[in-house]
Amino acid sequence: MFGLRRRKAAGVLGLKTTGQSCTAAVVTRHPGARPRLRYCARTTLGGGTDGMQGWLRTLRREAGTAPLTVAASLEPGRYAMALIELPVMPEAERRQAARWRIRDVLDFDVDEAVVDVAEVPTPDGPSARRYFAFAAQASVVEEFRTTCRAAGFRPARLGVPEFALRNLAAELPEDRAGLALVYFDTDSMIVVVTREQSLCVARRIESEVLACVHASGADDKQQQALVEVLVLEILRTLDFYESRFRAPAVTAVVFVPAPGLAPGVLAAVEEQLEVACRLLDLASILDLDRSIDTDQVGQCALAIGNALLDIGARA
Repeated sequence: MFGLRRRKAAGVLGLKTTGQSCTAAVVTRHPGARPRLRYCARTTLGGGTDGMQGWLRTLRREAGTAPLTVAASLEPGRYAMALIELPVMPEAERRQAARWRIRDVLDFDVDEAVVDVAEVPTPDGPSARRYFAFAAQASVVEEFRTTCRAAGFRPARLGVPEFALRNLAAELPEDRAGLALVYFDTDSMIVVVTREQSLCVARRIESEVLACVHASGADDKQQQALVEVLVLEILRTLDFYESRFRAPAVTAVVFVPAPGLAPGVLAAVEEQLEVACRLLDLASILDLDRSIDTDQVGQCALAIGNALLDIGARA
Protein backbone atom coordinates (compact mmCIF):
# COMPACT_ATOMS: atom_id res chain seq x y z
CA MET A 1 0.00 0.00 0.00
CA PHE A 2 0.90 3.66 -0.40
CA GLY A 3 3.58 3.03 -2.99
CA LEU A 4 6.27 1.37 -0.88
CA ARG A 5 8.42 -1.20 -2.61
CA ARG A 6 8.47 -4.73 -1.26
CA ARG A 7 11.86 -6.45 -1.11
CA LYS A 8 13.03 -9.93 -0.32
CA ALA A 9 14.13 -10.31 3.31
CA ALA A 10 14.70 -12.99 5.91
CA GLY A 11 11.73 -11.79 7.92
CA VAL A 12 9.20 -9.03 8.40
CA LEU A 13 9.12 -6.66 11.33
CA GLY A 14 5.50 -5.66 11.92
CA LEU A 15 4.74 -2.51 13.89
CA LYS A 16 1.68 -1.10 15.58
CA THR A 17 1.89 2.31 17.23
CA THR A 18 -0.60 3.91 19.58
CA GLY A 19 0.27 7.30 21.00
CA GLN A 20 3.56 6.86 22.85
CA SER A 21 3.63 3.06 22.75
CA CYS A 22 4.67 0.66 20.03
CA THR A 23 4.32 -3.09 19.57
CA ALA A 24 6.71 -5.01 17.33
CA ALA A 25 6.57 -8.56 15.97
CA VAL A 26 8.98 -10.44 13.73
CA VAL A 27 7.63 -13.22 11.51
CA THR A 28 9.67 -15.47 9.23
CA ARG A 29 8.40 -17.82 6.54
CA HIS A 30 9.85 -20.94 4.95
CA PRO A 31 8.33 -23.09 2.18
CA GLY A 32 6.13 -25.88 3.48
CA ALA A 33 6.09 -24.58 7.05
CA ARG A 34 3.81 -22.40 9.10
CA PRO A 35 4.85 -18.79 9.69
CA ARG A 36 7.10 -18.52 12.76
CA LEU A 37 6.75 -15.74 15.31
CA ARG A 38 10.31 -14.97 16.35
CA TYR A 39 9.79 -11.89 18.48
CA CYS A 40 6.95 -9.91 20.03
CA ALA A 41 7.24 -7.03 22.49
CA ARG A 42 5.66 -3.75 23.48
CA THR A 43 7.47 -0.63 24.66
CA THR A 44 6.84 2.97 25.63
CA LEU A 45 8.49 5.49 23.31
CA GLY A 46 10.02 8.88 23.85
CA GLY A 47 8.63 11.92 22.10
CA GLY A 48 8.61 12.43 18.31
CA THR A 49 10.33 10.27 15.73
CA ASP A 50 13.52 10.06 17.82
CA GLY A 51 11.85 7.65 20.24
CA MET A 52 10.73 5.37 17.42
CA GLN A 53 14.11 5.54 15.67
CA GLY A 54 15.93 4.69 18.89
CA TRP A 55 13.80 1.63 19.52
CA LEU A 56 14.11 0.48 15.91
CA ARG A 57 17.88 0.78 16.15
CA THR A 58 17.76 -1.44 19.23
CA LEU A 59 15.69 -3.99 17.35
CA ARG A 60 18.07 -3.77 14.42
CA ARG A 61 21.03 -4.63 16.67
CA GLU A 62 19.12 -7.57 18.16
CA ALA A 63 18.32 -8.86 14.67
CA GLY A 64 22.05 -8.99 13.84
CA THR A 65 22.82 -9.53 10.18
CA ALA A 66 19.37 -10.95 9.32
CA PRO A 67 17.74 -8.63 6.78
CA LEU A 68 14.33 -7.47 7.96
CA THR A 69 11.77 -5.46 6.09
CA VAL A 70 9.26 -3.29 7.97
CA ALA A 71 5.48 -3.24 7.65
CA ALA A 72 3.28 -1.00 9.78
CA SER A 73 -0.33 0.14 10.03
CA LEU A 74 -1.51 3.70 10.45
CA GLU A 75 -3.28 4.88 13.57
CA PRO A 76 -6.96 5.89 13.40
CA GLY A 77 -7.21 9.48 12.25
CA ARG A 78 -4.11 9.24 10.07
CA TYR A 79 -5.82 7.55 7.14
CA ALA A 80 -9.15 7.41 5.32
CA MET A 81 -10.74 4.28 3.93
CA ALA A 82 -13.83 3.88 1.76
CA LEU A 83 -15.56 1.18 -0.27
CA ILE A 84 -15.98 2.44 -3.83
CA GLU A 85 -17.12 1.13 -7.20
CA LEU A 86 -15.18 1.73 -10.39
CA PRO A 87 -15.79 0.66 -13.96
CA VAL A 88 -13.35 -1.72 -15.54
CA MET A 89 -10.23 0.26 -16.40
CA PRO A 90 -6.48 -0.22 -16.71
CA GLU A 91 -4.72 -0.66 -13.39
CA ALA A 92 -2.69 2.50 -13.92
CA GLU A 93 -5.87 4.59 -13.96
CA ARG A 94 -7.47 3.15 -10.83
CA ARG A 95 -5.54 5.17 -8.26
CA GLN A 96 -6.35 8.42 -10.01
CA ALA A 97 -10.04 7.49 -10.23
CA ALA A 98 -10.01 6.43 -6.57
CA ARG A 99 -8.38 9.74 -5.59
CA TRP A 100 -11.43 11.66 -6.76
CA ARG A 101 -13.89 9.18 -5.33
CA ILE A 102 -12.37 9.32 -1.84
CA ARG A 103 -11.68 13.07 -1.64
CA ASP A 104 -14.97 13.85 0.14
CA VAL A 105 -14.00 11.78 3.21
CA LEU A 106 -10.59 13.38 3.64
CA ASP A 107 -9.84 16.04 6.26
CA PHE A 108 -6.85 17.25 4.23
CA ASP A 109 -6.37 18.40 0.65
CA VAL A 110 -6.60 15.55 -1.83
CA ASP A 111 -3.49 16.93 -3.57
CA GLU A 112 -1.54 16.04 -0.39
CA ALA A 113 -2.80 12.44 -0.43
CA VAL A 114 -1.15 9.17 -1.34
CA VAL A 115 -3.90 6.84 -2.54
CA ASP A 116 -4.01 3.09 -3.08
CA VAL A 117 -6.73 0.55 -3.84
CA ALA A 118 -7.39 -3.13 -3.13
CA GLU A 119 -9.95 -5.07 -5.13
CA VAL A 120 -12.91 -6.62 -3.31
CA PRO A 121 -14.41 -9.91 -4.57
CA THR A 122 -17.63 -9.11 -6.39
CA PRO A 123 -20.46 -11.23 -7.80
CA ASP A 124 -21.56 -8.44 -10.16
CA GLY A 125 -19.73 -9.65 -13.26
CA PRO A 126 -17.20 -7.87 -15.45
CA SER A 127 -19.01 -4.52 -15.75
CA ALA A 128 -18.29 -3.28 -12.21
CA ARG A 129 -15.59 -3.70 -9.62
CA ARG A 130 -15.54 -2.85 -5.93
CA TYR A 131 -12.42 -1.57 -4.24
CA PHE A 132 -11.28 -0.48 -0.85
CA ALA A 133 -9.65 2.91 -1.39
CA PHE A 134 -7.11 4.19 1.14
CA ALA A 135 -5.59 7.62 1.54
CA ALA A 136 -2.94 9.09 3.80
CA GLN A 137 -1.01 12.32 3.70
CA ALA A 138 2.20 12.04 1.72
CA SER A 139 4.11 13.53 4.65
CA VAL A 140 2.98 10.64 6.89
CA VAL A 141 4.20 8.08 4.37
CA GLU A 142 7.52 9.87 3.97
CA GLU A 143 7.96 10.04 7.75
CA PHE A 144 7.58 6.25 7.90
CA ARG A 145 10.18 5.78 5.15
CA THR A 146 12.63 8.16 6.80
CA THR A 147 12.25 6.61 10.26
CA CYS A 148 12.81 3.07 8.97
CA ARG A 149 15.83 3.97 6.87
CA ALA A 150 17.43 5.99 9.66
CA ALA A 151 17.28 2.87 11.84
CA GLY A 152 18.75 0.65 9.11
CA PHE A 153 15.56 -1.09 8.00
CA ARG A 154 13.91 -1.45 4.61
CA PRO A 155 10.43 0.13 4.59
CA ALA A 156 8.10 -2.25 2.73
CA ARG A 157 4.48 -1.50 3.50
CA LEU A 158 2.53 1.16 5.34
CA GLY A 159 -1.02 -0.11 5.54
CA VAL A 160 -4.18 0.07 7.61
CA PRO A 161 -5.34 -2.04 10.58
CA GLU A 162 -8.17 -3.60 8.60
CA PHE A 163 -5.69 -5.34 6.31
CA ALA A 164 -3.45 -6.41 9.18
CA LEU A 165 -6.52 -8.20 10.55
CA ARG A 166 -7.19 -9.69 7.12
CA ASN A 167 -3.69 -11.15 7.18
CA LEU A 168 -4.43 -12.86 10.50
CA ALA A 169 -7.82 -14.11 9.34
CA ALA A 170 -6.29 -15.52 6.14
CA GLU A 171 -4.25 -17.94 8.27
CA LEU A 172 -7.34 -19.39 9.97
CA PRO A 173 -8.98 -22.54 8.59
CA GLU A 174 -12.45 -20.95 8.57
CA ASP A 175 -11.25 -18.38 6.04
CA ARG A 176 -11.83 -20.87 3.22
CA ALA A 177 -15.60 -20.64 3.70
CA GLY A 178 -15.74 -17.19 5.25
CA LEU A 179 -15.26 -15.82 8.76
CA ALA A 180 -15.60 -12.66 10.80
CA LEU A 181 -12.71 -11.41 12.94
CA VAL A 182 -13.35 -8.90 15.73
CA TYR A 183 -10.61 -6.69 17.17
CA PHE A 184 -10.92 -4.19 20.02
CA ASP A 185 -8.95 -1.00 19.52
CA THR A 186 -8.43 1.73 22.12
CA ASP A 187 -11.93 3.22 21.86
CA SER A 188 -13.56 1.22 19.08
CA MET A 189 -13.79 -2.20 17.53
CA ILE A 190 -13.05 -3.37 14.01
CA VAL A 191 -15.06 -6.15 12.41
CA VAL A 192 -13.71 -7.67 9.19
CA VAL A 193 -15.15 -10.45 7.06
CA THR A 194 -12.75 -12.45 4.93
CA ARG A 195 -13.04 -15.32 2.51
CA GLU A 196 -10.23 -17.10 0.66
CA GLN A 197 -7.66 -14.51 1.82
CA SER A 198 -9.72 -11.57 0.53
CA LEU A 199 -11.08 -8.74 2.66
CA CYS A 200 -14.79 -8.48 1.87
CA VAL A 201 -16.15 -6.19 4.59
CA ALA A 202 -14.45 -3.89 7.11
CA ARG A 203 -16.23 -1.76 9.70
CA ARG A 204 -14.92 0.35 12.58
CA ILE A 205 -17.53 0.86 15.30
CA GLU A 206 -17.26 3.38 18.12
CA SER A 207 -19.28 3.05 21.33
CA GLU A 208 -18.73 4.07 24.94
CA VAL A 209 -19.88 0.59 25.95
CA LEU A 210 -16.71 -0.90 24.44
CA ALA A 211 -14.54 0.73 27.12
CA CYS A 212 -15.27 -2.14 29.54
CA VAL A 213 -13.64 -4.68 27.23
CA HIS A 214 -10.16 -3.35 28.05
CA ALA A 215 -10.35 -4.18 31.77
CA SER A 216 -11.52 -7.24 33.66
CA GLY A 217 -14.16 -7.04 36.37
CA ALA A 218 -17.10 -5.53 34.45
CA ASP A 219 -20.38 -5.90 36.35
CA ASP A 220 -23.45 -7.73 34.99
CA LYS A 221 -24.99 -4.54 33.59
CA GLN A 222 -21.82 -3.63 31.70
CA GLN A 223 -21.44 -7.14 30.33
CA GLN A 224 -25.05 -7.19 29.13
CA ALA A 225 -24.59 -3.85 27.39
CA LEU A 226 -21.42 -5.18 25.77
CA VAL A 227 -23.23 -8.28 24.53
CA GLU A 228 -25.97 -6.12 23.00
CA VAL A 229 -23.49 -3.94 21.11
CA LEU A 230 -21.48 -6.91 19.88
CA VAL A 231 -24.52 -8.81 18.66
CA LEU A 232 -26.06 -5.77 16.94
CA GLU A 233 -22.91 -4.66 15.14
CA ILE A 234 -21.74 -8.13 14.15
CA LEU A 235 -25.21 -8.93 12.80
CA ARG A 236 -25.19 -5.73 10.76
CA THR A 237 -21.80 -6.68 9.35
CA LEU A 238 -22.83 -10.23 8.49
CA ASP A 239 -26.12 -9.11 6.93
CA PHE A 240 -24.23 -6.68 4.70
CA TYR A 241 -21.75 -9.40 3.72
CA GLU A 242 -24.41 -11.98 2.87
CA SER A 243 -26.56 -9.56 0.87
CA ARG A 244 -23.82 -7.73 -1.03
CA PHE A 245 -21.74 -10.80 -1.80
CA ARG A 246 -24.61 -13.26 -2.22
CA ALA A 247 -22.62 -15.47 0.06
CA PRO A 248 -23.58 -18.18 2.55
CA ALA A 249 -23.27 -17.38 6.24
CA VAL A 250 -19.80 -17.26 7.75
CA THR A 251 -18.70 -20.37 9.59
CA ALA A 252 -17.23 -18.61 12.63
CA VAL A 253 -16.75 -15.35 14.46
CA VAL A 254 -13.26 -15.13 15.95
CA PHE A 255 -12.44 -12.55 18.62
CA VAL A 256 -8.99 -11.18 19.31
CA PRO A 257 -8.72 -11.59 23.10
CA ALA A 258 -9.32 -8.63 25.40
CA PRO A 259 -9.26 -8.53 29.24
CA GLY A 260 -12.98 -7.78 29.57
CA LEU A 261 -14.13 -10.36 27.04
CA ALA A 262 -15.32 -12.83 29.66
CA PRO A 263 -16.38 -16.40 28.76
CA GLY A 264 -19.98 -15.50 29.64
CA VAL A 265 -19.94 -12.62 27.15
CA LEU A 266 -18.64 -14.87 24.39
CA ALA A 267 -21.22 -17.56 25.16
CA ALA A 268 -24.09 -15.05 25.12
CA VAL A 269 -22.94 -13.59 21.80
CA GLU A 270 -22.65 -17.07 20.28
CA GLU A 271 -26.15 -17.99 21.46
CA GLN A 272 -27.73 -14.89 19.92
CA LEU A 273 -25.74 -14.94 16.67
CA GLU A 274 -26.22 -18.69 16.22
CA VAL A 275 -22.70 -18.80 14.83
CA ALA A 276 -19.69 -20.48 16.44
CA CYS A 277 -17.66 -17.90 18.41
CA ARG A 278 -14.15 -18.40 19.76
CA LEU A 279 -11.01 -16.57 20.75
CA LEU A 280 -8.05 -16.25 18.41
CA ASP A 281 -5.41 -18.85 19.28
CA LEU A 282 -2.06 -17.82 17.80
CA ALA A 283 -0.50 -21.22 18.53
CA SER A 284 -2.97 -22.81 16.09
CA ILE A 285 -1.69 -20.78 13.12
CA LEU A 286 1.89 -19.80 13.99
CA ASP A 287 4.95 -21.57 15.32
CA LEU A 288 5.94 -19.65 18.45
CA ASP A 289 9.49 -19.24 19.69
CA ARG A 290 8.01 -18.50 23.11
CA SER A 291 4.54 -18.71 24.61
CA ILE A 292 2.27 -15.68 24.54
CA ASP A 293 -0.39 -15.10 27.16
CA THR A 294 -3.92 -13.99 26.32
CA ASP A 295 -3.35 -10.31 27.09
CA GLN A 296 -0.33 -10.23 24.81
CA VAL A 297 -2.36 -11.63 21.92
CA GLY A 298 -4.61 -8.59 22.01
CA GLN A 299 -1.69 -6.20 22.32
CA CYS A 300 0.33 -7.80 19.54
CA ALA A 301 -2.39 -8.78 17.06
CA LEU A 302 -1.97 -5.87 14.66
CA ALA A 303 1.83 -6.01 14.77
CA ILE A 304 1.69 -9.73 13.96
CA GLY A 305 -0.86 -9.10 11.20
CA ASN A 306 1.47 -6.53 9.68
CA ALA A 307 4.36 -8.98 9.93
CA LEU A 308 2.39 -11.52 7.89
CA LEU A 309 3.38 -9.50 4.85
CA ASP A 310 3.41 -12.33 2.31
CA ILE A 311 -0.35 -12.70 2.64
CA GLY A 312 -0.88 -8.95 2.64
CA ALA A 313 1.09 -8.57 -0.57
CA ARG A 314 -1.71 -10.31 -2.44
CA ALA A 315 -4.08 -7.39 -1.82
